[in-house]
Amino acid sequence: MIDSREMGEALDTIEEVSPLYAQAKGERVHLDDYRKVQLAILYQEAEGRTVADKENWCRSHPHYVTVIKGHGEAVEKEAALYWKLKLAETQIEVWRTIQASRRRE
Repeated sequence: MIDSREMGEALDTIEEVSPLYAQAKGERVHLDDYRKVQLAILYQEAEGRTVADKENWCRSHPHYVTVIKGHGEAVEKEAALYWKLKLAETQIEVWRTIQASRRRE
């Protein structure tokens, strides 16, 4: 059962994690777009005769692979912070429900 102290900690968590989540989401969105830009830049340099050859060259290029890895890390960071926020919000909702039940008694 969640008490007032834990509810306060949940609020502190939201205050602390919210800006980190916003930053992580911004980084992830930036990398979504940057991935496309990097692919276009590499496509101009691509070797190969067919579109498929060029696509394969681009997607296996070390620069593109680095962007993909960075994007994966950004998604992971964003998701971890999102669920930390959701947990804090759920704890607050549980506390509110308990308080409402106590008032009815």
